[in-house]
Amino acid sequence: MWDKLKNHIGHHYVFRLDGIIMSGFFCGIGEADGDYGMIFITTKYGDDENSVSLVSCLLVHPLRIKCILYSDTLDLRRTCRKIFKKFKLKNSSEDIYHPSFEIKEITNEKRIETKG
Repeated sequence: MWDKLKNHIGHHYVFRLDGIIMSGFFCGIGEADGDYGMIFITTKYGDDENSVSLVSCLLVHPLRIKCILYSDTLDLRRTCRKIFKKFKLKNSSEDIYHPSFEIKEITNEKRIETKG
């Protein structure tokens, strides 16, 4: 299951989050303040003409992401949902869109250190 997830790391995805079209590069699954989520960096939202680029990253539970037709997000979302269910990972944070932490490094290890 983790090998399948590794194939998605570094790829750009477009998805819908609470009715807004967003995009970003998938970095893996991480944890911040006890909440787990899929990590996307260099996220953008809006259409091409009026898109807004965000320097911070996005930490979101896979159930919040909706797939859209012109992106290959379905396999990524399915894989992450299986991992979250198997390991009972939760995200109850209200502020899931732009958490206030910086990614210090991306590793193959289980835990990614973040600066809070």
